[in-house]
Amino acid sequence: MKEPARGEREAAALSLVAQHDQPFTADVDLIGFSNNNRDPRLRTWTLQQPVAEWLRCTLRDPVSAATLDKLRRAIATPEFGVNHLAYWVFRAPAQILAAAADHLAEASLGNRIDIPEMARMAGLCNSLARVLEMP
Repeated sequence: MKEPARGEREAAALSLVAQHDQPFTADVDLIGFSNNNRDPRLRTWTLQQPVAEWLRCTLRDPVSAATLDKLRRAIATPEFGVNHLAYWVFRAPAQILAAAADHLAEASLGNRIDIPEMARMAGLCNSLARVLEMP
């Protein structure tokens, strides 16, 4: 069986986070198992409770979800495709803020400015930054 593409399992986990109908009261663990005969592995990645709850709420609000989807597509890379954001959520959520800042800077320098969209994206990043500051 083929190993999932980078960020694929994280993207699947995020869709389940969005469907969760109760507030998260604990961290969310993503467990990945590889049954490769040469290198079997069991790995765990943890999504901290405040970030999980932020994602759940963000993905349930249509405007915020659309903005997050635009950010997801904006920070896509050849290696990860559009799953880069999902990959970072479980490993280094602050990287999302850095990628968003890069995207917003490039958009403003390249005269591809959609002021309302940039404002929504900046607001979304601000709310994530506040969540990441929580103890």
